[in-house]
Amino acid sequence: QQKPIQPDTYGMTSPIINTQPRTRTFREKKRLVQSGIVGTIAVVVACFSVAAQWSVQRYGDDNYKYDDSGAAATHRRTPSDSCLELALVSLLGPALCLGVQILIAAVHRLHSPEDIDGSAINKQDTDAFRHKQANLQNTLEQTCYAALVYLISSVVLRRYRLMIPTASCMFVLGRFLFYRGLSGGVNYSRIFGFALTFLPTNILLLTNVAVLLADIVL
Repeated sequence: QQKPIQPDTYGMTSPIINTQPRTRTFREKKRLVQSGIVGTIAVVVACFSVAAQWSVQRYGDDNYKYDDSGAAATHRRTPSDSCLELALVSLLGPALCLGVQILIAAVHRLHSPEDIDGSAINKQDTDAFRHKQANLQNTLEQTCYAALVYLISSVVLRRYRLMIPTASCMFVLGRFLFYRGLSGGVNYSRIFGFALTFLPTNILLLTNVAVLLADIVL
């Protein structure tokens, strides 16, 4: 199809070039989200597989070493040997993300004449502050969810304990990517960011359920 033409400054004719980006349709956005989630699942499963294998090689079935007679020998525990301690240390990542989001919202309110008099129930906040408040609320929800799953995993996944700090690292990376792409509509940074925050915690929870069911059945 021939492009429309219009006269230029010197009376010549030239095609009109549309410089505005094309808006994605709903179907295109849906496919973009689905492809991002599938890619993230592959990355999460690969990271957890490496962490689980490393845990088995390093810790074995329990926290004890055995002598030649088969009797359990005394094993000095280190901070990394304690699953609960490891889970609590792993919560440093989500806690850091939550603290950063609180700081971002507070600094914005401090430097914004429209928002400095606001409160949590103020309906006169600007769109910029509501954007940061929504991200803060999402981070808080994800942090609470991750904290529960990490603590459960410290009891159930003792043999695969290194999956917990692995999930924490992906949480931090996910929050960074999510915040970076939050204002740009549907984009890979936002999709991967949310998926890297949410999916590792979900997969870790499902792994806990699978291990418990295997212990009951077997």
